Amino acid sequence: MKHIYDRRTRYLWIFLGFYDGVLLVGSHRGKKVQDVKKVIQKEMIEALDAVIYMEPEKTIVSRFKTFYSHIKRILKTKFIAF
Repeated sequence: MKHIYDRRTRYLWIFLGFYDGVLLVGSHRGKKVQDVKKVIQKEMIEALDAVIYMEPEKTIVSRFKTFYSHIKRILKTKFIAF
């Protein structure tokens, strides 16, 4: 067997465990991971233990720098007391 830190070997172990692995604990004990992934996902969402993550459709633009420069400009302004 190859060294445990070999990239291909490590990928193979992760791949096999992620798709062909068998659960050892929990209510789905003894079932294949790939068979119960969606079931567990649905259970977690219903129990409010998880949420579905979605990628944004467009590039996100941070407006912090613009906001910060605006605040900085306000703070540099001398206020006149009436």
